[in-house]
This record gives sequence, structure tokens and C-alpha cells, in this order.
Amino acid sequence: MAFGQRKSRKRRFERTDVLDVRLRAEPLKRARRRMLVRALGWAVVATVAILFAGEAWRQLRERVLRDTRFFTLKTIEIDTDGDWVTPAQVRQWAGVAEGDNLVLIDLERVKSDLLVVPQIETVSVERVLPHLLRLRIHERRPVARVQGLVWTEDGLLAPAMHYVDAQGMVMPSLAGQSLTEVKQRQLAALPVICGAANEDLADGKFLPSHCATRDALKLLVAFAQSPMAGLVRLETVDLVEPGILAVTTTDGSEVTFGRGDFAFELRRWRVVTDAARKLSKTIASLDLSVTNNCPVLWVEDLAAPAAPDKTAKPGSNRRQREKHV
Repeated sequence: MAFGQRKSRKRRFERTDVLDVRLRAEPLKRARRRMLVRALGWAVVATVAILFAGEAWRQLRERVLRDTRFFTLKTIEIDTDGDWVTPAQVRQWAGVAEGDNLVLIDLERVKSDLLVVPQIETVSVERVLPHLLRLRIHERRPVARVQGLVWTEDGLLAPAMHYVDAQGMVMPSLAGQSLTEVKQRQLAALPVICGAANEDLADGKFLPSHCATRDALKLLVAFAQSPMAGLVRLETVDLVEPGILAVTTTDGSEVTFGRGDFAFELRRWRVVTDAARKLSKTIASLDLSVTNNCPVLWVEDLAAPAAPDKTAKPGSNRRQREKHV
């Protein structure tokens, strides 16, 4: 009996200790919860206040900037590195004018509107407070003209001329623009690519990566860096058939290229040209698409001085004149 009483008293003491620990922990938990709720409340209040202050500042700033004349646009400085687009056209495409609020002009919008024009490659837009907007235009350089067809208002197909640069950007003629005589001569001197697929010639778009016109562009770029540059001028590049390019020069020569190593074929053309000049001949036709030889047809160079007649004796003319007298 005594053993059972000692055991019950021990259990009563153990329960008292557990209850005491729980009673002391509850106030700490409640205090922590209150602190957490209070911190979250202050965070919500601070977030709302920041958003309200930002919106109020934005409205106040726009109101002040719209009303003030301190940032009125007075000068639009336009600098182009070519003569295809004019400052008046750039100003119209940019959609800005003197009197606009310089601070409120969306520079990214101006830049994107100008880059839509196929003739423009890169644009730099700079805001110089308080009154200057500076536009720098880098124009594309056309390397060839491409013959194509367009639909007219009558539902008929009419020939149209497009321009392409070395990257393959298709550029139309700018409507209503009067080009300078120098620019007209430059464009008229560009070689013409014939036989291009009409569906590849979308103005303001790049040529498809695997179209035949791309090969003609590669040939023109290689020609400009080859030993033949400056000796002859290309007039047409005809996409005759898959794998073949037929080139006509301004002096009447016809040269056939394969769509392979243009640099190597151009060096072969230079070797044949040098040989023809030594023989006082000109190239009528040359087939560089043949890899193991160069079929060539040449004619006498009429511009070369006539070779002296070695069969005539030096004193024969004098004796004839004396005899005639």
C-alpha cells in the first residue's frame, strides 16, 4: 500500500511541472503573434502609401511638365550618312515637331518608327535638355537592283524595280521623292539581278536565307573584294538555272559562274583577263563553272593599237613615192 501511494505522488508532481511550462509558453506565443500581425499590418500600410505616393508624383510631374514651357522642343537636329532619305522625311517618320514637350517624347517610339523604313539600318535618338532632339541616321547601301512584278490597281502585273543591300534587305523606291542626280546615277549603275522569284521580294523584309537571289548577292560582295574590281563593271546577274549564274559586263563579256567558291572563280577570271590583254583580245564569253578548265571565246580588241606589218620593208614606201614622182 505504501508503495502505491509513493508512485501516485510522483505522477502528480510530474503533471504539475508540465502544466507550469505550458502556462509560461502561452504568453510568449501570443506576444509573437501580435508582433507578426502588427508587422504585416505596417507592411501593407507602407506598400499602399508607396503606391499612392508614386501615382500622385507621376500625375503631378506630368501636369507640371505639360504646363511648363521650359522643355519646349525648339531644334530637331537630323544627321544622315547618305543621300537617300531626306531630313524632311525623317522628321515626318519620327512624328515630332517644334513645340512638343521634349521630356514627354517617347524616344523608343521614335526609334522604332524610323527603323520601319527599309532604307534606314540604324537610328540613334538623343534628348539634349532643355530644347534639342538629335537624330542620327545610318542608311543602308544598296548593292544591286532586282527585277520583280507588282499588282496594279487594274489587277495586272507590272514590272517593278527593288533594291537590296549586302544583308539582303529588300528596299522599294521611296514614293514622291526627288533624288539628286548623283543618287540617280549611283542607283542606275547598280547591277540588275534577273530571274528572282517574285514571292521573295517583300519590301521591308530580308530575302529568304536559301533563295537563289542570295547567291547573286554573295557573288556581288565577292566581286567587290576581288582582283576584278575596278577592271570591269557588272551589268546583270541572271539566275539561269539552279547552280548557275550568268554575268554580263558593261563591255559585253558574258561570264558563267557556278554557285561554289566565288573568290576562286574570280581569281581565274583575272588570270584569263590578263592573258587576253597580252594577246590584245577581249573576252566574249567565259565559263568558270567548269572546274578542270576555262572554256573561253575571245575577239580582237579594237581599242588596242594595230601591230606593225613586219613583212613591209622600211624603204619601200619612199621608193614608191620617188617612182610615182
